[in-house]
Amino acid sequence: MQILSSKLVHENKFIRIYDNLILQESEIKTYTTVERSDTVAIIAFNQFNKIIFQEVKRFPANSKSWEIPMGGIDGSENIFTAAHREFNEETGLLLDTIESIGWFYPNPGLSSQRVNLLQGKCLVEDNFYWAGKFKSQEEIIQHALFSQSEVKNLIKYGHINDGFTLACLTFSSLLIG
Repeated sequence: MQILSSKLVHENKFIRIYDNLILQESEIKTYTTVERSDTVAIIAFNQFNKIIFQEVKRFPANSKSWEIPMGGIDGSENIFTAAHREFNEETGLLLDTIESIGWFYPNPGLSSQRVNLLQGKCLVEDNFYWAGKFKSQEEIIQHALFSQSEVKNLIKYGHINDGFTLACLTFSSLLIG
């Protein structure tokens, strides 16, 4: 596959959309791509092995979902700095420890964006529940801690329906049991 030309057709703070003219098997085709900054996603456990989630209202799907904290990597940030910043921005909490457990392309047919998955510990009590504290463009509604069995039920009944979160939880469970 050879890229003959690339034209920016839309850009905003979060994405750039390109129409690319490509030569593939002696045929010229237009291939549209979406470029987003690489992302960090954080699975953070408290001292009782519960995972910190946030309930988010997503405009395009007009739905709510429980999601792990995640966000874009700014400029020349490394994944650890970005993870600490994003986690604090979205939860108001600090991570005590953090480690990288892998990465993946969430949609390689559309974008080269990478999701860097990190796992950490955060000292926070089981009664952690913040409603409406972090109103932002992401429309975070509330935060809560869930055990791994509660997470399975949230998935089963469609309360965790964000693809990034589902992929991260699957990736993590394969590595940490």
